[in-house]
Amino acid sequence: MKAMQLLLKLKAQAFVGLMCLTVSFFVVSAYAEQGPSSSVWKISSGKNSFYLGGTLHVLKESDHPLPKAYEQAYQAADTIVFEADISALEDPATQVRLGMALMAKDGQMLQQVLKPETYQKLNEYAVSRGMAMQQFAPFTASGVALMLASIELTRLGYTSEWGVEQTINNQAVKDKKGLTALETADQQIAMLSTLGQGKEDELVLYTLNDILSLPQILADIKAAWRSGDLASLEKEFIVEFKRDYPDVYDSLLLERNKDWMQQFEPMMASEATEFVLVGAMHLVGEDGLLRSLKAKGYTLEQL
Repeated sequence: MKAMQLLLKLKAQAFVGLMCLTVSFFVVSAYAEQGPSSSVWKISSGKNSFYLGGTLHVLKESDHPLPKAYEQAYQAADTIVFEADISALEDPATQVRLGMALMAKDGQMLQQVLKPETYQKLNEYAVSRGMAMQQFAPFTASGVALMLASIELTRLGYTSEWGVEQTINNQAVKDKKGLTALETADQQIAMLSTLGQGKEDELVLYTLNDILSLPQILADIKAAWRSGDLASLEKEFIVEFKRDYPDVYDSLLLERNKDWMQQFEPMMASEATEFVLVGAMHLVGEDGLLRSLKAKGYTLEQL
């Protein structure tokens, strides 16, 4: 159950984790006239505004405290808005539903959807981590990718308990701030359970290959996230992700961003101030939230 709980907490970014965890951050120069400073923006229209922060869902204890911009936005906000309700994600019933959604159905068993060489490479990975191949066998390819991500991130000391969302949620509960979400837990489960369909072998193989460079990937991402210097990461990774996994890109980023943009409109119309926290990859590129917000005529100020 602990492993399944971690799978759910890692959510979409963990799925992309070793496939495109490297995509997570965004080019600053298109949206801020001053030099890079943080991954938090103030979005304004007239006298009304809300804050938008790009997050890492998993961090180490040594990555704290968070950059000061997060505290600045938090203190200014009446309500904290997450991608999904964190308390609902922690509900055992939700974890059971996720587990069921990631279980292989008839015709989806790993040996049937993976090429022999990919299956063998997964077996070699399992042996290297002191695991039995049977631990992967019941899951879909997307479930396996999530497990691989959670295993490697945990091994390197990264957990959701130290991630941006959990850290701010804990403080908001203590301070009795308003909490809400852009999506339900069931929406997140549905998204995770269908990612990678039709490209199961590619997904697992890409994930296994990326494990080798994960420590450096994470170090580079954290450095860019802290400073807000994100231009090179967008250029290097988002184009490749969109090109190689267009279906995943559309369901993971494009469609969700469109839905969230509709939810931002009433936030801007309200006199209350929200602090919206989403995986930083949602800010990225031509389909990213920052570009969409600028196109609507809002003023964007990087903190």
